Amino acid sequence: MPGGEHNAERARFSRRRKVLVALLALVAVWLAACTMLLVFPSVDSPTKADAVVVLGPPGAARLKEAMTLLDDGVATNLVISVNSVKQRAANALCRNPPAGITVHCFHPDPPTTRGEGASCRN
Repeated sequence: MPGGEHNAERARFSRRRKVLVALLALVAVWLAACTMLLVFPSVDSPTKADAVVVLGPPGAARLKEAMTLLDDGVATNLVISVNSVKQRAANALCRNPPAGITVHCFHPDPPTTRGEGASCRN
């Protein structure tokens, strides 16, 4: 019966190999999907909008991106969440809007994402 034991051992090894190959294939598919969704996501180009909205701290990078969108003609309205007098660039835009751009500034209450969302909803 040594031959029978050998065949049974080969069958177990073959099943293990198939399971391992299937698991590796699943991991490879999962990694490929994650790469496509997280590393190379599809991004639509903005076309037209009612307004460009700057939330969070309106820092230089966010304001620059907003101005780029406005310059590209995506919108003529700029909405900025300002919650501090220290946000000089945002406050300057609120006081002196660029030509052809309507700037709406608001102070969220509370000064959190929840307050910004409530202010935008109103």
